[in-house]
This record gives sequence, structure tokens and C-alpha cells, in this order.
Amino acid sequence: MPARPARRGVVSRIVVAGCLGLVVAGCGSDGPDKYGVSGKVTVNGKTFKDLQKDVVSASISFVPEEGTPGGTTGDEINLETGEYRVKPGKGAQAGRFKIQITAHRKTGKILKPDLAGPGASAVAQGASEESFQSEEQVQFIPDKYNKSTELTFEIQKGDNEGADFDLKFDLPR
Repeated sequence: MPARPARRGVVSRIVVAGCLGLVVAGCGSDGPDKYGVSGKVTVNGKTFKDLQKDVVSASISFVPEEGTPGGTTGDEINLETGEYRVKPGKGAQAGRFKIQITAHRKTGKILKPDLAGPGASAVAQGASEESFQSEEQVQFIPDKYNKSTELTFEIQKGDNEGADFDLKFDLPR
């Protein structure tokens, strides 16, 4: 009878070793290689800060064209320099991408809260209506650079520096 528990111990060790081997084998790769991409986005040769249009945010997205594997990736654009950087590993697989660029600016219009909406109970409890006000922001980059983009870029294996885009359009007043 004493041989039986030892046998179970051997079997248990073999099962544990086999499971550990499967776990280690599965940890070797996070999937397909994703390559970095960096560059600069300007509007009529100027950075977003230089536009003096109360720009509050800007971003760039790389959307895979048909036949390119993987999903959309992107980054925020630095408003002062126009630079962006999607790091390797968080970037995109090699292939052709449509580029979508968006930017939001303040309009100067103050949006008042909907007193029938979520802020109503807080106002009823003594919070000021002004504390729920916000300044309106609008996306001002033309559709030809985002929803109906004409911009493309091919991501190669390795680091892709110099993916620069100078958008040409008349700025809204």
C-alpha cells in the first residue's frame, strides 16, 4: 500500500510540470509584431498652439485599410510641437493605413446645464447652476482629414519616423 501514495506524488508532479510547460509556452509571444510610428502634424505649416484658436486637444489615428491586419491605433498630438509617437508594441502591424486627424477648440459659448437632467438633484440640494456649466468645444478639422480621409501611410517593419502631415485648409473664425 505505501507505493500508491508515492505513485500519486509522481503523477501529480508530471501533471504540474506539464501545465507549467503549457503556461510558459503560451507566454513567449504577445501576438503579431506591432511597430512604432512617429511624426508631426501641422495646419498650414503651423502647430496647433500657433493657430491661436483655443485648441484644447488633437489626436491622430491609424485605421487599417482593407487587407491590412490588426486594429486602429493612435496617439494624442502635442499641441505645442505638433509631435506624436505611437510606441512599438502598442503601434500597428505592417501595412497600409488611413490617417484620421481630429482637433477640438473652444467656441467661447457657455453651455448651461439641463436642469431636468443629472445635475438637477445637485442644484436642488444647493449646488450652484454655474458649477455645472461648461465651455462648448467643437471639432474643426475638415472631414477630408478624418471621417472621409484622403491621408494614407504605410507602416513598415521597424520604427517608422517622419510620418508628418501638414493639413491645408482655411481656419474657421
